[in-house]
Amino acid sequence: MKSLGAHEVIDRTSGDVIKALKAKHRGGVAAIIDTGSDAAGLAELSETVRKGGTVTSMKGAAAVEDLAKRGIKGVNVGTQVTRERLDHLARLAADGKLKAPHIQTFSLEKASEAFQLIVQDAHLGKLVVKI
Repeated sequence: MKSLGAHEVIDRTSGDVIKALKAKHRGGVAAIIDTGSDAAGLAELSETVRKGGTVTSMKGAAAVEDLAKRGIKGVNVGTQVTRERLDHLARLAADGKLKAPHIQTFSLEKASEAFQLIVQDAHLGKLVVKI
């Protein structure tokens, strides 16, 4: 994530994220971009964001109205795939301006291993099962 411009990254699998955030940022953080939490988990994480901050969910888990009551901007990111957007991404990739996420591939016979990683929340990036 730092290579993509993040100032600080906390690995959510390495311990208590909320405790780590509160210890390092007593006044709260300015923003959280969350790619993995459900609504309940993100609500807990949002307690570490200071008034005037932003909580962004890549899974649509930000409770925008509840966050607004606390003076925090909530953003839910959605994706709409169009030919124009795919063409733009292809140009960025061809120009070396787009970095691919970490992708782990499993054969169909090992699909259970992929699902186990999902259940344990122990994966980074994308998991692909080849059929």
